[in-house]
Parts: sequence; structure tokens; C-alpha cells
Amino acid sequence: MASVQFSTLPVVIYWVLSVIRRIIYCNILRDDGLSYGDYVEQLTFLLFLKMADEQSRPPYRKPSPIPTEFGWDTLIELSGDELEVRYRHTLRERRAAAATGVGSWK
Repeated sequence: MASVQFSTLPVVIYWVLSVIRRIIYCNILRDDGLSYGDYVEQLTFLLFLKMADEQSRPPYRKPSPIPTEFGWDTLIELSGDELEVRYRHTLRERRAAAATGVGSWK
């Protein structure tokens, strides 16, 4: 069983709480009348954004495939209606880009 160093424990706790907050947001979306497919799509998108953000930080420091204006840092700065509008706008743009093959993230 892997052990967690005490120095990294606050970072791990912060990350877990951050993901839980986003999952709670997905629950709100689900309760707001979204279909199961839409719910899974949005949850997957949030996890993808979070993991891309984690990979761009130490110790990995990989370049993020996500444009800054769509990244995790942009979403966590927002709350309430502003977050919902930004999030839905981002999903709509990504769907359109995927359907047309124009503007896809590389």
C-alpha cells in the first residue's frame, strides 16, 4: 500500500475537495434536467480539464493541450451563473469544433 507523505497531504486534500466541488456541480446539472448522456459528457469534460491542469504543473510540467481561456484555472475563478454560462459556452464551442473539425485542441 502506497503511503502519502505529510508534506503532500494538503495538496492531495485540496485536489480531492476541488474535484468533489466540480462533481457536486455535475449533480446540480443532472438534477436540472440533463439527460444521463449529457451528465456523463459534462462530468468527463470536467475531469479531463482537471487532469490536463494537473499534468501541466510540477512535477510533470507538460504543455497543456487546452487553450488558456478554456482551462481549469478559468473555471475555478468563476461561480454561480457566471460559471454555468462559461461552462455551457465552452461545451457548445467544443461540440461545434468536434463536429466540423475546425478549431480542435491540439
